[in-house]
Amino acid sequence: MIHLDGFSKIIAQKAGEALIRESDKINFVPLGNFVFTQAGNLQAKLVCHIPIVCHRTNRKATIEDLDFILRRVLARLSLMNYFQILIPLEDLKKADINKQDFLNRFEELKNEFRNFTFEFI
Repeated sequence: MIHLDGFSKIIAQKAGEALIRESDKINFVPLGNFVFTQAGNLQAKLVCHIPIVCHRTNRKATIEDLDFILRRVLARLSLMNYFQILIPLEDLKKADINKQDFLNRFEELKNEFRNFTFEFI
């Protein structure tokens, strides 16, 4: 996976070589999918990578795409017994998604996944 800019680049830099090596092995995550990697130097157990712009086609995720993907991510995390999640909002602008629209849409997910603790940055 490529961590070109924005929050993904910051996470990769702070997580360090372990995350970068694992990302290099994964290479590409298509839009609409996600992948977990180790968190490296971060104070977290996992990093979930969710592409919001396809670097091959330049297609941007929609708010509906993110809703679908996040439901799958939360279901998987639930099975893994992880219930705390930090969601960066800054990179939403790459896909032309308004932060407040995303947060409004996310309220439904918060109601469905009540056992989770969410933090937005």
